[in-house]
Amino acid sequence: MHLSIEKLVIKKHWAVYCSPLGRAIETAKIVCEELGIDSNLITTDERLKEFNLGDWEKCFIPDLVQNNPRSHN
Repeated sequence: MHLSIEKLVIKKHWAVYCSPLGRAIETAKIVCEELGIDSNLITTDERLKEFNLGDWEKCFIPDLVQNNPRSHN
């Protein structure tokens, strides 16, 4: 389902969540501005921060299982 901005702004109650990282907050502010939402409604949540998976970064789970059989037990 594709919603236009016009249809989205009809909604009366908003909750805006983002990572506490600066770039995420800036993006959330842009979205709020475009939708006419008060940017004071933005709530940051540490659980939304990205994290580094080290050697497993950008790997597919089947590849990880095949290459690391001991860690799949």
